[in-house]
Amino acid sequence: METRLSKRQSVKEQLSKFEYKDRREALASMNPIESENVNVDDVFGEIGDIEAKLTSPDSKVLFNAMSRMFLQLRTEVTSNIQAQDKKIQEIETRVRKVEEKAVMQGNTVTKLNARVQTLERNYESMALYNNKENLVLGSVPEHKDKTDKAQVREIFSDIMKIEVEPEHVYRRGKQTSVNNTRPLVVRMKNLVDKGKVLANVRALKGTPITINEDLPVGMLSEQRKLLPILRTAKKYDNKAKVTRGRLIYKGLSYNVSQAYTLPFIAEASERRSNERIYFYGRYSMLSNFYPSAFLKSGIQFPTVEHYFQFMKATYHDKSDIATEILLTQDPSVAKSLGDKVKTNGDWQKDFSMDTMREALKSKFNIPKFKDYLVKTKGHLLVEASKYDTHWGIGTSLYEAIDKNPHISSDNNKLGQCLMDIREALMK
Repeated sequence: METRLSKRQSVKEQLSKFEYKDRREALASMNPIESENVNVDDVFGEIGDIEAKLTSPDSKVLFNAMSRMFLQLRTEVTSNIQAQDKKIQEIETRVRKVEEKAVMQGNTVTKLNARVQTLERNYESMALYNNKENLVLGSVPEHKDKTDKAQVREIFSDIMKIEVEPEHVYRRGKQTSVNNTRPLVVRMKNLVDKGKVLANVRALKGTPITINEDLPVGMLSEQRKLLPILRTAKKYDNKAKVTRGRLIYKGLSYNVSQAYTLPFIAEASERRSNERIYFYGRYSMLSNFYPSAFLKSGIQFPTVEHYFQFMKATYHDKSDIATEILLTQDPSVAKSLGDKVKTNGDWQKDFSMDTMREALKSKFNIPKFKDYLVKTKGHLLVEASKYDTHWGIGTSLYEAIDKNPHISSDNNKLGQCLMDIREALMK
């Protein structure tokens, strides 16, 4: 026992007296070129002393102790690495499960959307049949001293100069204010009388009164989406018209999704000058409403607008609204849902722009969109929205090309994002 203690003390003494000497420094001291006074016998004598010390009992004890420490350290490191690997595998497994669940939910949403669309089409067919004799008159004043039916008779006989008798007339919706003018639903006695009224609609030119068929809500929505391109369509076919949710162009019928194949579609949604490209609406490839499905975090988003509004709802913990956004295919519906979210200062200051750039990067990684954006090189990109002075410029597409409105750092944020991405793609 005493011998072991003495050996340990001897080892400790040697360690306390040990001085570290850099190898290059030691070699330099033994280099006869750099040190002319070196004695070779002295050098070999020192080496012999080192060998003797290394083979001494004290050195063996020190070596064994260091070996045990090394083995223990290696065991601990190996154990930690294995534990970390296990955690990483567990996390990867959880991520895969979440991704699989997201894909399954996405497939379920797709199936539900298909069923909803089928039900909507069936409902529209039934509503269209039930309301086939109906007309809807807009901007007809509400009078207390005159019945709605009497007003319709006056419009038909005095303004339109036709002799037809409405069977039934009523106001649609609830009156929310004194100045609110609800539409008049007029049921005609037969389809012949309805045809006479529609054939004489031009007689109402110069008055605020409008007359349309009583179409289902979904069909009216499709019709509103097609109206922005009707003006351009008439340039190439003066008989072009929008009716019952479809565009009739050169004898062919187009719904909204088919309208993207029309040869004049870019002209209908963009205006170009020497320095600027103004764009607006779902038919421009630069628009957030343009169909551009991309995958993000295991979820497929039909448009940039869907992703932006979904992230806004998620950021503000509005999971119910976020789910509704995923269930619709219409970007305008996604926007209206997102508008219900009351945003905070952090979102408006930092995260909204970052989210928009992230969505646009995903869209313009798709080859056809990337090529289109790069070809706009040299032009200032401007969203000509008369309803938006943040992402847009507060001026409509048709007015912008003539007015050449002022562009600043406070407006046209969408155009700025697009140009930043264009610059990155061109590097």
